[in-house]
Amino acid sequence: MTRPTPPAAGRLGRRHSFMGRKILRKIVLIVVCLAAADLAAGLAFYLAVTRAMSPPEISRFDAAVVLWGDTNSLGPETRRRLNQVLKLHQAGRIDQVICVGGARENFSGAEAMKRFLVAQGLSPEKIFTDHNSFDTWTNWREAQKIIREQKFQSVVFVSDPFHLFRLKHLLLRPEAAKPGLWFHPYAYAEAVPRAGWSLIWKRIHYEWIACLLWIVLPESLYEPVVRQLRY
Repeated sequence: MTRPTPPAAGRLGRRHSFMGRKILRKIVLIVVCLAAADLAAGLAFYLAVTRAMSPPEISRFDAAVVLWGDTNSLGPETRRRLNQVLKLHQAGRIDQVICVGGARENFSGAEAMKRFLVAQGLSPEKIFTDHNSFDTWTNWREAQKIIREQKFQSVVFVSDPFHLFRLKHLLLRPEAAKPGLWFHPYAYAEAVPRAGWSLIWKRIHYEWIACLLWIVLPESLYEPVVRQLRY
């Protein structure tokens, strides 16, 4: 025969159940608020970047600098950047290309980009590559060496809008305003391969993390930390 539950124990059980539901509602509310704040911040960042990084109107450049955008193989992000370079070349706005980035153990992203461009009909003699850069800062450093060696007077950096925004407004700052230095992002709406909203959301958060690392880490730590993450 089942013993009846004492009244006090029943009230205690109902109270714990009520408190559990109340805590759960608070957790759900916090998660929803955080998601809404993230969405609003991401949208604001997207609008600010796309407005600030409009393509330059200059008709011709000495060379384009294309930045590697994947890990250890030529993936969709790098192909979007390379296809933007091909558009500039087909429009007669560039004749020479500098490929930088993607230096990994037993792999060269710059050489992979060169092979892609050559397969699309560009002359290998007009494509320059670096073999040392593995992040945006070292991309810039190695690209500068090639620019000086070849005596290019006007160059345009090609990548996605968020990447170029960080390069121009955080990493370079005064240098970005120098004559002959331009930035030409691909447009997400016209990107090949296609770039959907999920990719844009990931790119936004990746750039936020990259900006935070650049701001927080001292110069003596930044490069070793990023190198360790990439290799």
